[in-house]
Amino acid sequence: MKKTVHLFTLALFMLGGHICFAQTANQGTLVGTVRDPNGQALPSVAVTVTNISTGVSRAVTSDANGNYRLDFLQPGNYRIQAELSGFRKMEIPQVTINVNQIHRADVRMEIGEVTEEVVVTDDRSLGINTENPTLGEVISEQLIDNMPLNGREFVELSGLVPGVETGGGKTGQVASKGTSAAFGGARSSYNSYYVDGADSTDNYFGQLVSSPALDAIKEFRVETSLYSARYGRAGGGVISVVTKSGTNRFSGSLYEFHRSQMFDAIPYFYTGPKEDRPVYLQNQFGGTFGGPIFKNKTFFFFSAEFYRQRKPGQFIEGFAPTALERQGDFSQTLNPYTGAPVVIAHPYQYQVTATCPDPTQPPVLPPGQTTPPTTAQHCQQVIIPSKILPSNIINPLGQRLMDLIPDPNFDDPVFNLRVFKSGRRSTDKYLIKFDHNFKDGSVLNGSYNYGIYDNTTPGLTEFADTNAYDYGKTLAVGYTRPITNRLVSDTKFNYTWSDNGSKHAASDKNYAAEYDFWLGREKPDVMGFPRVQVYTVGNRFMTLGSQGPNMRDNHTMYIREDLVYVKGNHTFSFGGDFKAQDYGWLYDVAMFGAYYIGFMEGGTAGNNLNYRVTGHAFGNLLTAISSYTNYSYGDSTFARSVRNGIGLYFQDDWKVTNRLTLNLGLRYDFEPPFASKDGKFMTLNWETGLPTYSSKVDPALLQDLRFNYETGGPSTPYDSNKLNFGPRIGFAFRPFNDNTTVIRGGYGIVYNSENLYTTGYGSFVAPFSSQFLWRTRAALQPDRINHLIPMDQEPYQLPLTSPTSPGNTWINPRYYPTGNVQHWNLGGSRELGWGVVAELSYVGSKGTHLNGLGSMRSYDPDLLARIAANNPGWVTGGGSNVVSMRLKGFNSSYHSMQAKLSKRFRDGISFLAAYTWAHALAEASNDFVDENLDEIDPENPGTYVYNRIRTNADFDVRHRFTLSGTYELPFGRGKMFGNDWNPVVNTLLGGWRVNMITTMQSGQPFSVRGANGRAPDRICDGNLPSDQRTVEVWFDYTCFVDMPTTNVNGNSPPNIIRGPNLISFDFGAHKDIRFGETMRLQLRGEVFNAFNRVNLLGPSLNYFVTNPSGARITRQRDNRSIQLGIRFFF
Repeated sequence: MKKTVHLFTLALFMLGGHICFAQTANQGTLVGTVRDPNGQALPSVAVTVTNISTGVSRAVTSDANGNYRLDFLQPGNYRIQAELSGFRKMEIPQVTINVNQIHRADVRMEIGEVTEEVVVTDDRSLGINTENPTLGEVISEQLIDNMPLNGREFVELSGLVPGVETGGGKTGQVASKGTSAAFGGARSSYNSYYVDGADSTDNYFGQLVSSPALDAIKEFRVETSLYSARYGRAGGGVISVVTKSGTNRFSGSLYEFHRSQMFDAIPYFYTGPKEDRPVYLQNQFGGTFGGPIFKNKTFFFFSAEFYRQRKPGQFIEGFAPTALERQGDFSQTLNPYTGAPVVIAHPYQYQVTATCPDPTQPPVLPPGQTTPPTTAQHCQQVIIPSKILPSNIINPLGQRLMDLIPDPNFDDPVFNLRVFKSGRRSTDKYLIKFDHNFKDGSVLNGSYNYGIYDNTTPGLTEFADTNAYDYGKTLAVGYTRPITNRLVSDTKFNYTWSDNGSKHAASDKNYAAEYDFWLGREKPDVMGFPRVQVYTVGNRFMTLGSQGPNMRDNHTMYIREDLVYVKGNHTFSFGGDFKAQDYGWLYDVAMFGAYYIGFMEGGTAGNNLNYRVTGHAFGNLLTAISSYTNYSYGDSTFARSVRNGIGLYFQDDWKVTNRLTLNLGLRYDFEPPFASKDGKFMTLNWETGLPTYSSKVDPALLQDLRFNYETGGPSTPYDSNKLNFGPRIGFAFRPFNDNTTVIRGGYGIVYNSENLYTTGYGSFVAPFSSQFLWRTRAALQPDRINHLIPMDQEPYQLPLTSPTSPGNTWINPRYYPTGNVQHWNLGGSRELGWGVVAELSYVGSKGTHLNGLGSMRSYDPDLLARIAANNPGWVTGGGSNVVSMRLKGFNSSYHSMQAKLSKRFRDGISFLAAYTWAHALAEASNDFVDENLDEIDPENPGTYVYNRIRTNADFDVRHRFTLSGTYELPFGRGKMFGNDWNPVVNTLLGGWRVNMITTMQSGQPFSVRGANGRAPDRICDGNLPSDQRTVEVWFDYTCFVDMPTTNVNGNSPPNIIRGPNLISFDFGAHKDIRFGETMRLQLRGEVFNAFNRVNLLGPSLNYFVTNPSGARITRQRDNRSIQLGIRFFF
């Protein structure tokens, strides 16, 4: 197959040298039929279209059936002229060509001399899709410019399209790139993004590499169902962005938008004084400039934008020690699970037993045992009746860590701390673009798009802040050439760089050494503060430090060739693409060390005496005794992977009659898994249960391993899939032989692109991984103070020269079929008059072979037994020393009714209304969470049943309605009212426009988990009636019973509780003040969530189902905020 890939690449370059590339994601198509006054088709009519802004023209002649077609037109406004001897010259002065859309403009000729000209002043074409079953919407330049857009990121506007749900998490590492969007019931990671025809999709989360500045975007198109066979590797949706180009006139803009907390409402959950609330400042400023280098031939465009923000996020909720607890006095502390006083034990004193001959030391381990003591071997600690820790065991390090935690400020038995802190965001965006037009109609264009995103997320302490970064660059070159009157070609080449990840914010010095962590002395050159997690309620924890770096860099070369050939009633589109990817990943989570301080006794059955320490999390913290310690092992270098894939397609758009068009397409995608570039890769031999290292690995790296393994394995996590053929079938029927009504439908299969996250963990194992686990236990030192001694120190003296298991990893079966999504729809559009178009469709999809996580103990217990036989510590170890499974075979389904009512701007008004009624079901909603709950087999106690649960998807929003619009107030010169106003009054009161976006949607579902992080038993529904839901108790927590045994699931499925609804009204107003013919100043005011409705988010503490805290809502979406803007156009 590698030979095929290389041959295909060579063919692309050779073909590109002669005919170049065809229409892709940054162009549009114009079609039409020329008829005589009696309605008969006219052949051989010369049809010329001219771009009004640049003066560039293209010409074709109508065929025997009177049809004409021009592909690969740059989006914009065009003038159409039609000439034929014996007929008057016909002209349509303006039609709009949108990105990735087919526009129909029919021409009716009139008998007369060709020197006579007839101008059609009313273009009745409203942009109804009459040619294919693709569903979507073009977000025009006018909509982009006018709408009050919170964040000014274009992806947010995709939520105005039916079938799009934008309520999910943020894409990628940095929230400033915009929200994620789920299209047509598919996961948000299954989308593809194109900017000026360049593939701009990152391979980690399936996110956008770099988002152009809003003022640099001409328009973009969102396609949600049954797009052309040109597009693959995207089972969700396709977003195609076209940036602005220069014209025959020099023009540009300068702008700034400002926000401040003085204009905003106070957050609902903020309880402090108004003057003490965190700072909120935001400035977004930039400019654009473009024009001709040579008129009617060569043009340039440039934009730059800068964004600076300080904004408080959701408040940080935690648990703070009381004044007594800070001194080691727990005599007044109650166990929140039982309400009884806590039991405090001495961490160093044990009762004398056969396995504990010395009460001052941990138990004696049997000869050869190198793992921590088991429960049976453990010594029982001495209980402290006073519940006051002796002062001589309070560690100075623990005291300093305790002092980092603020004092309690909220009345709650567990979560008694709420902190609002401001984070920082900054973004720099640059775009430069050129276009050159040749005499033969060929077009050469290129663009360079660069985005710099930095985001500091505040933590509970100054050492817990995290810096996320994302730097994306895209270089794109395209060449379009009409080879003949019937054959047109378009070539695209682009190269993208994407560097993103997260780093510790406090990296100016070695805080581990300053605070006297053992690891700080061992690693003096490591800058940062160790990660210290203090657990209290099951899996809930509070972080005092931060983890090490998680860094990625991706380089992608993309070459694409498309051809369009028109022959009779057939329009053949065919071509392909080649995509070469080089990915690097550094995941050094424990570079500074990670210390896990837990747990509170009684939180879960798993918190047994093995990790009791003192019996309370703050007691453990004061004595500086961690349940286990995680620290770096390995060379901390990037693991590099490569992948080369191809896609081929053919499509015939067959005009069976003047009213019926069939779309018949087939696409083939071959995308192998990422392969390790340097041989640092491990898989699992499923037959033997042995870890298997790549045949390319340097044997010297493995010589110190102290576990069983084998070599000679592959460098990929799974085998390639070579039979990914996806048909696309559709029709478009105009029942009344005009362009006012159309019925459309179709079916297609799209194969997904497997992102690196789902397959790339084979390099994060010993000896390549920098993450490794060692448990610690209290060891009494001469000064009677424990210093978090790892197990290579006295009294354990276990060597740490090399790991005893591969560590934490995910494994894939060798058979790992490519996931796909089947799409279908049936619906129609109708012009209603006054420029209004209505659309109604049934839309469905089904996902097959989707990614997910699974439990080995139920999915393949025999494999688990084989692994345990070879390397027991790999399976039975805790923390990071476990094996997880990435599986295929998860399915999803989606059914919806989608309705749309739209009006292009005419007579001072435009609007777009969209409604979706849908139900999305899934066995797994994303690639990264195990939602399949294995349960104990009632017929075989001690064994587990693998249970794939089909339930509501994370993005299952049953009802969603959006309304956006612009209304030009009828006041001022040339308007209905105020036509005779003097210049001063007209400047103040005339020429205003108001804009709005209204969003209403039902709540998203969420899951309830027990104190041990597992599913509880569900004994009743759990959803309260709407009139009984409150912020304090959103769902009936008494319907859920925690499982008594650690790591055992109950019967409660995921996503069975409905979260709060969303209702938001965003309003804006702006006015243009003109200075002559070429300059204008625009003043803007925008209000987001104008009525300050408290739009709640789901409970964040739903891990504690035996207490009302788990059903409490503590988060909200943005409160009301005001933005002021000024823009100058010249």
